[in-house]
Amino acid sequence: MIRKRMFQKRGVMLPEVMVASTIMVLVLIALVTFYMAAQVTWIEEDAQVTLQQNARLVMDIMARGEGGTGGIMEATAVTLPNASTVEFTSGIDNIERSFYLLGDDVMYDSNTAVAGGDVSVADSVAPGGLTFALNGNVVTINLAMQDQVMGKAFNVDLSTDVIFRN
Repeated sequence: MIRKRMFQKRGVMLPEVMVASTIMVLVLIALVTFYMAAQVTWIEEDAQVTLQQNARLVMDIMARGEGGTGGIMEATAVTLPNASTVEFTSGIDNIERSFYLLGDDVMYDSNTAVAGGDVSVADSVAPGGLTFALNGNVVTINLAMQDQVMGKAFNVDLSTDVIFRN
């Protein structure tokens, strides 16, 4: 008789279903929380890496020029009208060029004798974030860029010395 009662019991009891459901919901909440945190971390790190790559590219363009020509390295003469502007005469074609800060954009003027034609090399430069210093035949470039993603600020500060032809 005892054996018979044991096998007659069928199905799952309500408390068992409730416990299993609660455990599944807790596991699901933990997985969603982990996924969301990983996604936010990825977005923030991607923004930081992108900003660093852009800053490095801008420094390279100012030093070497776009495509390897038109940069400060090939200059034979350099002047600094102010801390955020560099004017230099190219040793290749004797044309005076310049890089300067306009708002939050780094601008490149491929020929200062001709009006117009200035090109934005980068945006997202921090206020006062582009400075040049001249010491003999070395131009020191300091660049600070900033960006905001998801309400969080990201900053990159780079500095390099460029030796020009002189």
